[in-house]
Amino acid sequence: MTDLAKTNHFDPLLEGEREELLPAKETTQDMFNDDSYADPEGAERRASNEQQERQLYPQWLLEDYAVSSTDYYGNRWATGKCHLVPKQSFIDGVLACHNEGMQPEFVQGMHTMSENDSSAQEAFEMMSDCFGRMIELGNPHTYNLVIGVGNGASNQLAERAYRRYLNDQAIDNLRPEDDPHQDWILNRGTALTQASINASVWVRLHEEVWSQAGWGGSPQYVEWAMKSVITKKLVKTANNNDKNWRNEDVVLVDAAKAKQAYKLVC
Repeated sequence: MTDLAKTNHFDPLLEGEREELLPAKETTQDMFNDDSYADPEGAERRASNEQQERQLYPQWLLEDYAVSSTDYYGNRWATGKCHLVPKQSFIDGVLACHNEGMQPEFVQGMHTMSENDSSAQEAFEMMSDCFGRMIELGNPHTYNLVIGVGNGASNQLAERAYRRYLNDQAIDNLRPEDDPHQDWILNRGTALTQASINASVWVRLHEEVWSQAGWGGSPQYVEWAMKSVITKKLVKTANNNDKNWRNEDVVLVDAAKAKQAYKLVC
């Protein structure tokens, strides 16, 4: 092999083995590209529609949501129009807030707030007693009961992460001259506090019924499962925002025509 003439061509015998090329582990919404080769006219029309329909929403809403001709899972909307879907960066940001919120100091703070809230503590004790009695009676559906409480806890943790994201976003966007006591900022803090109290009630209840069922260890909220719950939560939020903020009365003006209309001929 050493006598072979040197060339610029790749020779696997000379180069040796290389690391295998693998596809991305996950296909996200951000990786979606319309097929402009097979359907150029349709792709151009859909792109134009998306650009025009962005005018139907307030700009601040488009920081976390995208206007898309397909839903988050890639299916065409039944209406034939474009609607809001959560951006992947939004989902990742909320998931990061969840991971931060599961650190011991945050979990302890969450539980302290709910234990000091009389109505929340009363709700926890009432539900704990109710579920405990069903488990003691030998309910044949104990497994589904514990799993159901776990799903409730996961949903409340997703809501808490979403509210933490919005609250952090509001604080991070404050300028030095802004008043931090504006109502909309205080409301986001209040929503985060209530979401944390609710999450604590369900997490403690989950731990309680888990123990009452005689299961070993303790409940775990793994990241891949929480990402799925958070994604479903944000898809639903996107649908709600689409209904609440979409303004069909906005006049859609083609950019080229608008530019020509304002061109001065003089």
